[in-house]
Amino acid sequence: MENTKPAPGSPHTDFNGMPCGKLGDSVVSRLVFDGNPLVGTVHSRDLKYVSRLARTYHTPERIQETLRLAEASGINTVLGAGDEAVREYNAAGGKLQFIARLSPKLTGEALAEAIQRNIDGGAVAHYTCECETDELVRTGGFDKLRNVIETAAKFALSIGVGTWAMPVVAACEEAKLPLDFYVKSLHADGYPTARPTPPEVRNEYIQLTPGYFDNIWCAHPDQVVQAFQSITKPWLATKVLATGAINSRAGLTYALEGGADFAAVAMFDFLIAETAESARRVIPRADSKRSRPWRA
Repeated sequence: MENTKPAPGSPHTDFNGMPCGKLGDSVVSRLVFDGNPLVGTVHSRDLKYVSRLARTYHTPERIQETLRLAEASGINTVLGAGDEAVREYNAAGGKLQFIARLSPKLTGEALAEAIQRNIDGGAVAHYTCECETDELVRTGGFDKLRNVIETAAKFALSIGVGTWAMPVVAACEEAKLPLDFYVKSLHADGYPTARPTPPEVRNEYIQLTPGYFDNIWCAHPDQVVQAFQSITKPWLATKVLATGAINSRAGLTYALEGGADFAAVAMFDFLIAETAESARRVIPRADSKRSRPWRA
């Protein structure tokens, strides 16, 4: 993968015009492609047809074209889902990287095998699945998460913790787990479908919030931004557009000026160019607006 050297004093390298940072030994574009739509996983609030629409739209050919557009726009890394599509794309000459998921519920031989599969599959990093991690910690299973992170840390692949809930991050920091990065949701409030769950009624484990209907993924964003000021591990922010409720310029500005080192966005093919252009405009401004240093 071709990258230019950073300008003197710059925290970024470059891939096809997109600023990049380091995650472990890998150069990762500041804008990351959230792979959920590639496998038909889309958050649809209470609209029942949206997931089916996404699966129908994403034919194998369109998925490959979507990945081509992402790489051409400077995005060099796919997060979480779509690993088979990425491998197919790369077999035909593409140069995309993949950050894989890892279940925090695994133990023993099953855990070691899952870690090795991610390594053998070409992942440049992996992280614990957000929903599984939150449920595990919420129900008293933090020691299982600790075991997964400590076991994964023995392998030559960066390991992160994925979560939607700040208590998970706080517990990991207090325990000083040997993790390499966080994958933590961050998006602003104010969009219409957030209003049925105002901040004062939100549970940090957001799916437990009364009236929740797949409409919000970061319970108290101001608190997240404040907490990460003192966290030195790299932070990859997810759900930064509240899955389409916030425009790309506003969502990326909030996440990257707020301290995230990378921002993952789930995109259809027709959204890639404008989202990438937003990222290229937002990142230089974020250099002078952030109070948290770039940690990657």
